[in-house]
Amino acid sequence: MRWISIAAIAALLLTSLTVFVIRWQDSHVIRIYLPVSSSEAVTPWTAITAADRAVVYATRSMLFRYSPSGAEPELAESATSKDYMHWTISLRPVITATQVIKDWSQTLGQGDPTVVGKIFYYLEGAQAYKNKSGPFSGLKATATYTLEVITTFPLNLPMLLADPTFATSATTEWSYSSGILSRPGLKIIFQTTPTKADIIWTDNGNLFSGTFDYAVSSTLLPTAQSTCAGVPVADLSGLQTVTPTVFYVPASKPPQGKVNLYPWQLDYPDEQAFKLGIAVLLDKPSLGTSTLSLGRLSDETLIYVANPRCYSLTVAKRVNGVEVYLDLLDLRNVKKKVF
Repeated sequence: MRWISIAAIAALLLTSLTVFVIRWQDSHVIRIYLPVSSSEAVTPWTAITAADRAVVYATRSMLFRYSPSGAEPELAESATSKDYMHWTISLRPVITATQVIKDWSQTLGQGDPTVVGKIFYYLEGAQAYKNKSGPFSGLKATATYTLEVITTFPLNLPMLLADPTFATSATTEWSYSSGILSRPGLKIIFQTTPTKADIIWTDNGNLFSGTFDYAVSSTLLPTAQSTCAGVPVADLSGLQTVTPTVFYVPASKPPQGKVNLYPWQLDYPDEQAFKLGIAVLLDKPSLGTSTLSLGRLSDETLIYVANPRCYSLTVAKRVNGVEVYLDLLDLRNVKKKVF
């Protein structure tokens, strides 16, 4: 009996050890499912889907990064401006101002004008540069580590530059190859089905309807508990739209007092901010100071968004460190527990 007890205990210990080893190995792999799988190769000028944008945000360094409180510097040391149009950005001595200009010019030059272009058009001369009708006049290296930036309208530039579209050529500890995002000790696998996925971002299929007060983005912030109700938007499926996305503007100012939104990344986007967005999209500065109502201005410019869908995000209990900023998953600090 004693030997049987010892054998039973040994078997139990071996089983427990085997389970621990399997779980430990599994803790080094995170599987993620998104509405569109990641591309074979990803660059800032091709990163349009949520998967590709997450890859760029993890593998490339930025001047500024999103944070729960706004934007925090990474390659930048500071950004100052007196009028929110003329900005001076001091860089850390790991990338030069000339290199930043080169990187952004490449992204703007090679990117889709309706996606990459429109977020760059808040910078002076970006549209002319894209159309090959003038220089990128809003960017200037005044010293090795000093970048001068001029924007078309007053805005919160650090929040704009936190978008992965403005990623630089400087890399991070993360690398990416053929659907696998990895860093030492962890692999994130982008898979084509939600089966056994640790992170699932799905379209719940709900379409909006309601009274048209403001325009909204075609992708809303995914949350653990999807909150699609109460967003003001018209059913515009029968209208031809000029641009696929604008930005989401709540019907009333949220209790926090501010919300930062893709693609314009302004502080709380009120009626004036929306008009500025239309002005930039159409390259007509006069629209930024238009006295027309938003409804009439939208009717005249045909800038609407039809039937946006709401997405939901599910994260396994063993996974933590996932941050979400609108349509962007920040996976840089993600971890998976053994148990």
